[in-house]
Amino acid sequence: MKLTAASIATLPPRKLPYPDSLLPGLALYVGAKRRTWLLRYRSGGGKQVHDKIGYFIPNAPEGSESLGLAAAREKAREILGRVEAGVPVAEAPIHHPKTGGETVEQSLDKYEKYRTRQGGRIKSLPKTMKALRSALADYATLPVANFTRRDLRRAAEVIADRGSVHAASAFLRYAGPWLKWLVERELIETNFARDVSKPAAVKKRKRVLSDEEIRLVWTAAGSMEGVRRDAAKNYGRAVQLLMLTGQRLDEVISLKYGDILDGKWRLKGEHNKSGRDHVVTFSKTALKIIGTGEADQRVFPGVHGKISGFSRLKKDLDKLSATSGWRLHDLRRTLFTRLVEDLDFPEEIAHAVCNHKQQGLSAVYNQASRERQKAKAWEAWDDRLRVILATEKVVTLAKPLTGLN
Repeated sequence: MKLTAASIATLPPRKLPYPDSLLPGLALYVGAKRRTWLLRYRSGGGKQVHDKIGYFIPNAPEGSESLGLAAAREKAREILGRVEAGVPVAEAPIHHPKTGGETVEQSLDKYEKYRTRQGGRIKSLPKTMKALRSALADYATLPVANFTRRDLRRAAEVIADRGSVHAASAFLRYAGPWLKWLVERELIETNFARDVSKPAAVKKRKRVLSDEEIRLVWTAAGSMEGVRRDAAKNYGRAVQLLMLTGQRLDEVISLKYGDILDGKWRLKGEHNKSGRDHVVTFSKTALKIIGTGEADQRVFPGVHGKISGFSRLKKDLDKLSATSGWRLHDLRRTLFTRLVEDLDFPEEIAHAVCNHKQQGLSAVYNQASRERQKAKAWEAWDDRLRVILATEKVVTLAKPLTGLN
C-alpha cells in the first residue's frame, strides 16, 4: 500500500510496517496505540540498523512534535546523508508524545472555571479567555501534555503575521498564567511562556491630543447619530465622558445610574484594574452628559446591553471629526499630561485620577483615597476643557453621518 499524507492517519494496525514506496528504508509501523516511523539502513561497518526516527499522531496540529509523511522523509534523507558521509548518526533519544488525556481546549475550560472560583480581579477574564481560545484554536484537540514552546511561538507568529503585533504580545502575556497553572497541576514540566520572545518590540504609545484635536473630537462625539436605539449617540457621549474623567473604556460603558450617588461614582477594588477602591467625582459638564435614569439602567446603552462594534464606531468618529491616528486609551494619557503640564497638579494626583495601580512600597503604605484632591483635578480639567472648546478657531466637521450603528 502506497503511503500518502492522507492514508498514514487511517492505516489499520498490523505486524509488518508499511514501507514508503518513494524512499527505500523508510516505513511506518502502525500498532494498537502508536504510529512509529522506522528507518532501515546499513552502518559504516555494514551492519543493518533499524532506527526509530519519530512518531505520527493523527489530527496533531502543524508544528507539533508529530512527524507527517513529508517531515519523516526529510528526516530520513538527513540521516541517510550522514551515513553516506561517514558522520555519526547518534541523536537524542526519541520519546513518544503523550496521547489521550486532557486536551488544550479542555484545559482552557478548566482554567477559566478555576479563575472564576478564585474570584479576585477577574474582570478581564472573558477577554483573556477569548484571546487564548482564538489563538489556540488549531491546537484545541491536542493533548495539553504535547503542547510545546514551539507551538506557543507558532501561535504567536500566526497572530503577528496577520498584522497584529500587539495582539500577539497580549496572547503571550495571557498564556503565562495558564501555563503556570498547568505546571502546578503537573500536566507540563515548565512554564515556557517566558522563553518565547515577543514577535516584535511593541512601542509604547505617547500620543497626546492637541487642543485642535480635542475640539474636533469633542464636537464630533456630540454630533454622532444612529438609528439603532441611539447606540452611536451613546458612544459619542461615552467618548466625551472619557475625555472628562480619564477612566477606562470598559468601566465607563459598564456604568449604571445605580452606581452614582450624590454625583460620585464609586468603583470597588475587585471591579477595577488597580485593585483599589476608587471614587470619581463628576464635574458639572460630566453630570450633564450622564443625565438621569433608573438604578438598573445603563448610562450608555448599546443595542443589546453594553455598546459593541467599537471599531466601526471609532472609524465613524474619525471620519466625522477629520482626525485619525489616535485611540480611545490616548484620552487617558491626554488628561494625565494636561493635569501635570497645563494645570500644575503633582504626578501622584494625576496617577490617582487615572486610577493607576500603585507600585512598590506605595501599594502597601499609601492607603489614602485622595478623593478631595481628585475632585479638584476633575473640576479644574473641566474648566480648562471649556476654555479649549471656547477658542475663536472655527471647528468644521465633515458632513454629518447618519445611521452609524
